[in-house]
Amino acid sequence: MASPTETFTGFRPAACDFFRGLVANNDPLWFKPRKAVYDSEILAPFRALLTALSAAFAVLGVPLVGDPARGIFRLYRDVRFSANKQLYKTHQGAVLTRSGGKGDPGLLYVHFEPGASMIGAGFWHPAPALLTRLRRAVVDDPDGFLAMTGLLTGQGYSVSCENERLTRVPRGFEAVKGTPIADYVCWKNFLV
Repeated sequence: MASPTETFTGFRPAACDFFRGLVANNDPLWFKPRKAVYDSEILAPFRALLTALSAAFAVLGVPLVGDPARGIFRLYRDVRFSANKQLYKTHQGAVLTRSGGKGDPGLLYVHFEPGASMIGAGFWHPAPALLTRLRRAVVDDPDGFLAMTGLLTGQGYSVSCENERLTRVPRGFEAVKGTPIADYVCWKNFLV
């Protein structure tokens, strides 16, 4: 586990090589002899990354914490009810939240994958009361919300709901039907 004194120096080429190998050989016979590589080349740097991001956010006053013990997602997939029976994920992900755990709705998601690394921020499946507050914020300042989304998309960021939306404007928000914000009020997630 990364200590507060360790710094994130990046991922070495061995981390990408590990994931490329895992894509081609997603089975325990390949993975088990290479678990030490996963621990040293992916998990250890990822823990250091979360610690570094937490420290940087604390300095900026941003209330997000990356807990190396609770914020990193497992590499092992739950295949019990999945058509995809591959046992291992071919990427590593983690979240920074207000509590440091995975259960908070507002988060920063960090994803490491050769050729597809990314970060995302937003609210993923917020509780109904919070979702109503988010929708109300859009309705209360439609021009500000549209300006913000326009600025983000203009800078090349994707602003989406990951195709999880209502087909009709929710009850209590009928007044926005036919307006430029109507689609946003139907969103169930808010992601950048």
